[in-house]
Amino acid sequence: MGTSVIFVYVACAFVKWLIAEKFLESKNQAGKKMNTDPIADIIARIKNAWLIRKKVVKAPYSNQKVALLKIFKEKGIIADFKIEGEARKEFVIFLSYLEDGSAPAENIIRVSKSGRRLYTGHKDIHAVRSGYGFSIISTSQGIMLGHEAKKRNLGGEIICKVV
Repeated sequence: MGTSVIFVYVACAFVKWLIAEKFLESKNQAGKKMNTDPIADIIARIKNAWLIRKKVVKAPYSNQKVALLKIFKEKGIIADFKIEGEARKEFVIFLSYLEDGSAPAENIIRVSKSGRRLYTGHKDIHAVRSGYGFSIISTSQGIMLGHEAKKRNLGGEIICKVV
């Protein structure tokens, strides 16, 4: 009878240990989960960094983000970016600020989302804030500014608007 009590005690301790390990493992993986909308993720990282006046932000790599970051760099939203890593690539994004320390754009608005894709024809592409802002559109010929897509008579998915 004494050995069966010890066995039950050891079994209970082992189960408690397994539960604790699974809990800690799930907690550690929470920060490593892949975002379902990578474009929204990179926009949120840039906007959050502006709020706390960070100079550098890191984000996971994707080809679609490369095109988006090139447009942001061309328009002065970010200062520069580089790609680091071999097996697991990531972006290192250097943010730009105005002379008074404020962000170069008031807001970046994600228009087409994973739950609601929004497409437009070339005739329906309009200026953002009377030309003070710009839109970024994913077309069949790549990601480009809204006015470029309109000039080339291309419609597509409206990725975001920068105001």
